[in-house]
Amino acid sequence: LLNTLSTLVLGEHNFLSFSKFNKEKINTFCTILTSLWKVENNIIYYKIEGNRFLHHMVRYLVGTMVAVNTEKITIEEFKRLLSYPNKNVRIFKAPPRGLILEKVFYD
Repeated sequence: LLNTLSTLVLGEHNFLSFSKFNKEKINTFCTILTSLWKVENNIIYYKIEGNRFLHHMVRYLVGTMVAVNTEKITIEEFKRLLSYPNKNVRIFKAPPRGLILEKVFYD
């Protein structure tokens, strides 16, 4: 289920629903190139690569995917958050512990 959800965010989307609202931020579109869950040594990892990320975006994506997995919201609600971006939505935020920025590439 987590990998089904992770494939939904691939490509270009407006991630307004999955970011901390900032009235000064005009562009909330990001292109996600890699989005997948994997297990290594009994630890679950989420790997995401994109052209940019919004404030709290990865934490909101992870928290909301886990919320779908634990049946706090439905997959249809997750799809709606992605398809109909809005600043006033119920969202789930993963804790910062364990969040690692591995690499940054510049053009």
